[in-house]
Amino acid sequence: MDGPTRRVLVDGIETQSLIPASRIPGAVFTSMRPERLLLGALLMLLLAGVGKAWDLSTSPAVPAGVIGQGVQIDDAERLALLQDIVRTYIDGADRPVAWETDALQGTVVVSLVRQASDRNPDAAPWDDILDRIESVRMRGGYESLVSGMHGGLSDAVRGTVELEPGRVGRGLVTAFFLTPASIWTHDRSFAVMYGMCVLFVLGIGGAAISRMEAEGFAVDREVKISGGLSWAAMDWQRLVGVLFLPPVLSVLLLMVPGILGLLSLIPGVDVFVALIWGAGLVFGLAAALLTVGWLVSFPILVPAAACETGDPAEVVVRTIGLAWRRPFSLLLMMAVAVISGVMGWLLISGLVAVTLNGSQAAGAAFGSAALDALPMTAWPALSEVEPAASTVGDLQGTRWLSGAIFDLWRHFVIALAFGWIVVYAMSAGTRVYLLQRMVVERLEPDELGEPGPA
Repeated sequence: MDGPTRRVLVDGIETQSLIPASRIPGAVFTSMRPERLLLGALLMLLLAGVGKAWDLSTSPAVPAGVIGQGVQIDDAERLALLQDIVRTYIDGADRPVAWETDALQGTVVVSLVRQASDRNPDAAPWDDILDRIESVRMRGGYESLVSGMHGGLSDAVRGTVELEPGRVGRGLVTAFFLTPASIWTHDRSFAVMYGMCVLFVLGIGGAAISRMEAEGFAVDREVKISGGLSWAAMDWQRLVGVLFLPPVLSVLLLMVPGILGLLSLIPGVDVFVALIWGAGLVFGLAAALLTVGWLVSFPILVPAAACETGDPAEVVVRTIGLAWRRPFSLLLMMAVAVISGVMGWLLISGLVAVTLNGSQAAGAAFGSAALDALPMTAWPALSEVEPAASTVGDLQGTRWLSGAIFDLWRHFVIALAFGWIVVYAMSAGTRVYLLQRMVVERLEPDELGEPGPA
């Protein structure tokens, strides 16, 4: 048979081969298209803006070291250390109001220490002091989320390069399970708010990317970004509903044991509640199965909504069924997608680092003070490496303005690179979904739901 499938006979039964998984790595390159990178960067910037706005408007609630990034200390020890640093290294006139109370925040102390270091760089070991503050200060929900996911994904990348599968697994678990779990424990309001924002953005922007990838992968039909976005905007209620339906149903199911627990507070009724508690366990089991199915099928849930017609309940049931009927097939394809994504990120981040550092070095070689003051870009994390001599803030006049504009260009290119992560996740998930559907339901990938984008 032509196309992406190959049928083999096993004990007289015609089955689908898992060879189509070899088509998943192609998503690495389709995700590099400029218009898709721009859309991915916009989605990342939107989510970053929401997260940073939350951190600025609320008090930090996540302690340091909750994801294995240091030893946790209690609130009294944390406050004593911050107050001691203010008392020792900050002049009386610069100390914040009520710094001797428990209202003192680590972010305020960091700002004061940096100002003091700028005024008198040799007065104290400022780098060591900042490290001490960073090891104990409370963090906002978004900051903790980004740092935890960045650390986990960095471990996964290093484990792939060094051929350490265990490190790859630990990094992915830290990024996608331990980090959200710690945020849920310490800052539940942020977890709910930001989780809803992520689902909403993925439901529209992610679905547009998935549909464009599905059209190109399945029927070789190119869809412009404007067509994909307009299609997703017109059907946004169904696309977003697919992501929200399972957790909402799980909460409704858990309300039954919750009501029974409330009734158990009444003397005499508590005995009756204890006798029928098995009914509450049944509802709890249903909620657990629905939640686990949602989590397992989540990587292909947005692509399923983008590729299929039907209401959210039909799409969710079908997607969870695809995951449960051939779990090892889905696991294999997801493993191929993860490995391909890590290798693709090494390529993307390498191109970005070489582009930025090479261009900056070439411009600075002719004496450009603005380019010479810019930080370099580290590979593969694309983090900043501050120059030894000066920074953009040290420039004056038009040189400061040009340096700031140069730095904006650098951040724009880095944003495109991180946008690739979103685009690749949606594109690879789309290919995994179509191939999983082919394996389970014997449907060809070109059997997409209608109507598609214009």
